[in-house]
Amino acid sequence: MSAIKNICAAKKLDLRGNSSLEVSVELESGHRGVGFAPLTLDLNTAITDESILDDIKTVNQIIFKALKGKDALDQQGLDKIILNVSEKSGGSTLKNATIAVSIAIAKAASSYCKLPIYRYIGGANKNLFPMPLSTVIRGGFDVNNKINIKEFILVPVGFRNFKDSIYGSSKVFNKIGELLEEHGRSTNIQNGYISDLNGDLEALEIICDAINGCGYNLGDDFFIGLNVSASEWKTKQGRYKLPKEIKLLSSEQIGDYLFELCQKYPIIFIEDPLGRRDYEGYRKLKNRMTDVKIVGNIDIEDILEKLQTGAYSDVANAVVVSLKDIRTLSELMNLVELSRQASCEVIMSDRSLNKENSLIADIIIGLGIKHVKIGTPIVADRVCKFKRFLELEEFFNERMRSASPWKY
Repeated sequence: MSAIKNICAAKKLDLRGNSSLEVSVELESGHRGVGFAPLTLDLNTAITDESILDDIKTVNQIIFKALKGKDALDQQGLDKIILNVSEKSGGSTLKNATIAVSIAIAKAASSYCKLPIYRYIGGANKNLFPMPLSTVIRGGFDVNNKINIKEFILVPVGFRNFKDSIYGSSKVFNKIGELLEEHGRSTNIQNGYISDLNGDLEALEIICDAINGCGYNLGDDFFIGLNVSASEWKTKQGRYKLPKEIKLLSSEQIGDYLFELCQKYPIIFIEDPLGRRDYEGYRKLKNRMTDVKIVGNIDIEDILEKLQTGAYSDVANAVVVSLKDIRTLSELMNLVELSRQASCEVIMSDRSLNKENSLIADIIIGLGIKHVKIGTPIVADRVCKFKRFLELEEFFNERMRSASPWKY
């Protein structure tokens, strides 16, 4: 009865109104599950109508043929089949189709088992809630200001639960807006404030002033995280071109700059600090900043390989991942387990589903992921996802605990 009866892919619209993929899986028992292809945040790699139609054909004909009659409860086995089919079929966006099929199967199976998706994925022993990481100021190549670093992130280490963390982060976010206005700065909000500040240092000063201005303590209630996005800075010659400066810097000079920021400000993690293949630079940075989490932003295949061989711990001690980077649900589950074995933190990004749904909350809680990047902490911006986190937190009440805060 839990065998797969039908798989149907169709073209839908994502949150931007662009074409995307929806996959529906039906079991012989009549239970169904629906999965959506992740949203591609990079406009340069947006999914085209032609590629969507190719993926629909692949799912409805090739993948369905390979999975028909298979037991939906065998997630790992089915995901292996999906990957084998995708490797033979090719296609530049087929990864978006495979994760949609994989998620749809899991949702159909969880419905068959009469379990919420987080329980089906993670089992009965779930007692951990994630820490929400909020983007408050943005810079980088795709923003017209003088800030080089792509994202400045609030890390609410001093709060008892998810609800209080969101409330505190929202309070600080609004205070940042007030300070920007007081300083005569622009306050355009696009997943964080895009403001005409005079660089990285002024952005950090504004954030620190806002935290203190709300009555919170730096280093006790809040730390700061950075998404440098330096993989976008690296040139073909192996040096780094900062987005808002003319000069070129070496890997060592980037490391010196980030080290100086950490000496002056309460920075607790740095994401994507160097180019994706700059492994030697990563090693030096990690050994130099022993109190700061160095978060890798490497290709998913490289991460899995390095975690399996134990080499990843040499270059980073945390990894950020979103569903757009993952080919199947099993691949994400395996990455989380390998990361735990390597004492490597997993940070999940929630900005990867093209529909306003709460699935990401169930996945994070089901897998026991400790940290989630939520974008801006304005609840109205992500009502459905926040609501699901808060619903589960209220349901579990004292039975679940918040993620242990990072040590600085």
